[in-house]
Amino acid sequence: MKKTRFISIFFLLTFFTILLSTPALASSPKTADTGDLTEVNCGSCLLKDLDTNTVLYGQGNDERIYPASVTKVLTALVVLQHIEAGDMALGQTITASDTFQKGLTYQCAKGNIQSGEQLTVKDLLYMLLLSSHCDAANVLAEAVSGSVKEFAEEMNQAAEGLGCTGTHFTNPSGLHDKQHYTTCDDLYLIGQAAYEYDTYRTIIGKTRHTVPATNLSDSRKLKNTNALITEQSFPGYLYKYCTGGKTGSTYPAGYCLLSYAEKDGQRLCCVMMGCNWLINLDGSRRRLQFTESIRLYDWGFDYFETQTVIEKDSVQGEIAVTGSRNGDSVELLAAESVSALLPADIDSEQLTFQKQLPDSIPAPVSSGDVVGTLTVELDGTPLGTVDLLANGTHDELPHIFSRERLDAPFSLPLPGIAVILVLLLLLFARFRRKRP
Repeated sequence: MKKTRFISIFFLLTFFTILLSTPALASSPKTADTGDLTEVNCGSCLLKDLDTNTVLYGQGNDERIYPASVTKVLTALVVLQHIEAGDMALGQTITASDTFQKGLTYQCAKGNIQSGEQLTVKDLLYMLLLSSHCDAANVLAEAVSGSVKEFAEEMNQAAEGLGCTGTHFTNPSGLHDKQHYTTCDDLYLIGQAAYEYDTYRTIIGKTRHTVPATNLSDSRKLKNTNALITEQSFPGYLYKYCTGGKTGSTYPAGYCLLSYAEKDGQRLCCVMMGCNWLINLDGSRRRLQFTESIRLYDWGFDYFETQTVIEKDSVQGEIAVTGSRNGDSVELLAAESVSALLPADIDSEQLTFQKQLPDSIPAPVSSGDVVGTLTVELDGTPLGTVDLLANGTHDELPHIFSRERLDAPFSLPLPGIAVILVLLLLLFARFRRKRP
């Protein structure tokens, strides 16, 4: 009896041990119905509005991370900047050198580019951004800067010019290096700058591309690795609002995705870094760089809306006017409207308004004169600033009647005093003569 009970307990303990050691099962993402977002399952992430730079959600977004192949967004940006400057052209043919493969492994040189092969800048950008070929990154780097090392320096200069403060890149492909790092905040700045280029938006929005045959290779069929816009690589993650993005993965970096989405005129950018994968109940993998990006996008689109926080021509108080014949004060109007992306449940009472005004202004004053500024804030974060304009004309009083003149102690210039004294003496003499 005791032996049977012991065996039962042993099997129960074994069962629970196996259960607890099984990889975590994916759970359904929390909906954004109430605007409540639980912690995102990633190393770090950032969701921002591309047009207002409003941070909608951040998690470890200023912490140092490894970017893996998301690095190639900056590589493409530097190339596009050179094209814009006229240093090279999309249709320009580049010949791969004998040294471009230095530092690359067979696994990462997936473009199978050969020394002496001739490819256009455009096709190399497709190989770089669509299928993430590291050899294409090196060929472009040498074409732009002469060497991979010099190109990396140019990447760092470009990042610094964008305002990046936590970034240092050592190569154009994203191959792991302890000195090759960035932050979600900096990747957003890089991604935002790249998104301004039509060529970049076109390439990352394509699901596939064919590189024509070259002098050393047959045509190449490329497919996009971003599962938010195509099911060719990883089915089940299509997101209809996604307009493109760039994937990346290394063992130290985890699975990464910088992507963009647009809905009803609102444009968002999501940086999702350091993700893993989970096991579904059917044994399949759930790739969190895609599911968590979708969850953040849905939350951002559902929970935030553009609101007008200051109306143009709205009355914003008044200011005292000195030396005016038309009154002691003038009304102030907002010069422009101010709109901001805010949570849908924000109450206007949660906003604060800070005026920058002098205590008073002197006449003359004309309608439309800029008198000061008004800044609207939410929890100490500025949402926008607008000029305050005078709403009315105030003419200056004649100098003798000016407010300063009237308020000053009574005084007369010396000639005036002399005239008054003479008149007083004459009156006094006349008065003396009339006395009996």
